[in-house]
Amino acid sequence: MKIYIKIFILLFLIISSSTSFAQNSLKVATYNIQGMRPGTEPATRIQHIINKFIELDPNIIGLQEINEDKSGDNSDNQVIVIGNALSDHFNIPYYYYFEKTHDAWDNQFKEYVGIISKYAFEEQGYFDLQPGVFPRKVVWGLFNTPIGNINFFNTHLSYHSAWVNEKEIDEMLNYAFSKMAPQNNYNGIIIGDFNATPDTPSYLKMINANYSDTYKTIHPNSNGFTAPYPGQSIRIDYIFVHNNSILHTDDSYLFGDKPISQDFYYSDHLGILTTFSNPTNVEIMEELAVPKSFSLSQNYPNPFNPSTKINFTLTETGFISLKVFNVLGNELATLVDEELQQGNHEFDFNAINLTNGVYFYRLSQNNNSVIKKMLLVK
Repeated sequence: MKIYIKIFILLFLIISSSTSFAQNSLKVATYNIQGMRPGTEPATRIQHIINKFIELDPNIIGLQEINEDKSGDNSDNQVIVIGNALSDHFNIPYYYYFEKTHDAWDNQFKEYVGIISKYAFEEQGYFDLQPGVFPRKVVWGLFNTPIGNINFFNTHLSYHSAWVNEKEIDEMLNYAFSKMAPQNNYNGIIIGDFNATPDTPSYLKMINANYSDTYKTIHPNSNGFTAPYPGQSIRIDYIFVHNNSILHTDDSYLFGDKPISQDFYYSDHLGILTTFSNPTNVEIMEELAVPKSFSLSQNYPNPFNPSTKINFTLTETGFISLKVFNVLGNELATLVDEELQQGNHEFDFNAINLTNGVYFYRLSQNNNSVIKKMLLVK
């Protein structure tokens, strides 16, 4: 019997992972758009940036060096211009949130850091970071996406002072933790212009804080290049993902590397686009004949740490078995092994001694069984 359980679980894993990869993905972009920097033809560049986003079709975009005229009424704010253009093209609403950081380009324009999203903001906010030459902020949005709830953070960190840059990293990490920990949701993505190369202490702070550089994940032998143009000499823009998240990095690449004309680029930075999936997001398929004698609910909470509740309903009294297995089909725990009366039942499962990952629970009565999947994230 045990070998059949293992085969059954492995089949579920294959079906679940392949279906998730094909149908459930999230495309995230970061781009420092160079604002309205004088001498760079901002009106021309912004239209090319819009066209590039239409081509790439990201779900969530973090922008830095967003500008608008100081005397304006937001009508020329670049995040609004881009968001409205995407809405017009795709005929769906795009949502945006932005916060001012400082006056830029010899105080001619207001500068912001902001987010554009296909998904409505469940929550949003910002945190003032240690100021450097200019004030700096990190902005945050919580989104309900097809691959789960995502905590999305976007920033533009200081340059010149390594101490200030590292201080901002520490503050940003603390802010991100303050938003993720109460939800027990570590689906955290931190993106932006860090003004720090991959060989600096600032970069190492992100790695040591349990974040992965998604571009490096896909291109392990290349640091990549995002700035400056021309030259392609360094990389200071990143999309990081928390390692305790349930997100899988499928792809990551640079964009904006083709000039509009000779030596005239969209920005003095390259953008990065990373595609994520959630291999555990697809519901486990139940057996072909769903038993009529009971129903098994999805555990709650899921993901969980370290305890979760499993509910089921019996339509008739009978001997019940409720067991937990790992992905190899090895039995880890027996929660129920007795006769129970018809009605609703709830049992707790504590995984304090288990490691992060996917587990299965199976409810059996007579010759009927149902298996469902759950995710432990510590």
